[in-house]
Amino acid sequence: MSLVTHLISSQFGPVIPPESKGVVHHIILYGCYAPVNESLHGVGYTCYTNSMPPELFDCRHPIAVWAVGGDDFYYPDNVGLSIGGPGDPTFAILETHYNNPENKAGIIDNSGLRIWYTSELRQYDAGLVETGAAVATLIVPPQQPAFQVRGICAANCSQDAFPPTGVKAFAYMLHAHQLGRKLQMSHYRGSQFIGELGRDDQYDFNYQQSRLLTEETTIMPGDTIVLDCIYDSTSRPKPTFGGLATHQEMCVSWIYYYPRTEIAFCQSILLPHLALPLLGYDANVTVDYINEDAPNFWVNYFINATWTPAITNGIQQMQTTVDPLLRCLRTENRPLEANNKFVPYPAFVQNLPDRSQDCLSTAAPASTSDFISPNSSPLRGLAFSPLALIFIHLFVHL
Repeated sequence: MSLVTHLISSQFGPVIPPESKGVVHHIILYGCYAPVNESLHGVGYTCYTNSMPPELFDCRHPIAVWAVGGDDFYYPDNVGLSIGGPGDPTFAILETHYNNPENKAGIIDNSGLRIWYTSELRQYDAGLVETGAAVATLIVPPQQPAFQVRGICAANCSQDAFPPTGVKAFAYMLHAHQLGRKLQMSHYRGSQFIGELGRDDQYDFNYQQSRLLTEETTIMPGDTIVLDCIYDSTSRPKPTFGGLATHQEMCVSWIYYYPRTEIAFCQSILLPHLALPLLGYDANVTVDYINEDAPNFWVNYFINATWTPAITNGIQQMQTTVDPLLRCLRTENRPLEANNKFVPYPAFVQNLPDRSQDCLSTAAPASTSDFISPNSSPLRGLAFSPLALIFIHLFVHL
């Protein structure tokens, strides 16, 4: 029979062989809830391409996240990630992202995650929700010392996502790429500022760690979570777009909480066509992504624009005035009621006070654990290649 277990460590202790350091960008373990053909077990694919089986695109509920520089992470004593029980994922995708701009040859990667688990169940089942700004529409103008991108987990989404008694947030992880300088996550109830949910005013791409909150915070249905990302693009002559590659950018946070719900994503989307009038073009179109890896007709308008202060300031102002489109999804990419709907911009949101001179240390303790390893994979010549490694079976059998 199956045994319901709890994972003790959600960061799982990264295992990065010496030869892979510097090319492994980040690793995400996603849960699969819908039935998946077991013949895919142990097979690797390039992520989000035609080589990836369609049923795997819905395996998007994050279970664990690791990024470059991160170390082991433990849940609190009363919380664990449930596997093997009703409503738990039955398979998982270990998704590894590589960055090899120097085209180093001969690297065979065996990176993975260590996992501790126990049959002694803890009081609460944990969940993990991704918040921030949707990657596909993010734009950072060039030559800017402090450009701000704002992602919103709006009240309409949290209202659908969380139970009437709310959930307890106990940890977080912030994520941007090489231009990121400050990441700040704030929490509102109505128009009232509740407090910080996480911040890093000295953000370093090479040190990304899941951190425990000093005190658990209750997030109620109808609360608003805001993530502000500050970028320094003075080294870039052209705009930087959102994307998975290291030279692209992200503005994402993961919130660890309990008790678990079905929510997987609570983010906002700023549609890039709204900026076209600033570039001198007609905005009577809909552009739902802008990315040089999958270019559409409009991408060159942004790449070739003359980035005057008026254009840059206009796009900056849009971040804090334009009504956001919500990305509000359950497991298996199932939409909540608020998904794909515009909501009024929450005008009560304010920038957090400057604390860049503070020195806060919330590092998690070290751990040892069992090792889940993907199949070995060659990295020769990959400037960037996200690789999904399928599958890990998540039932523990007696």
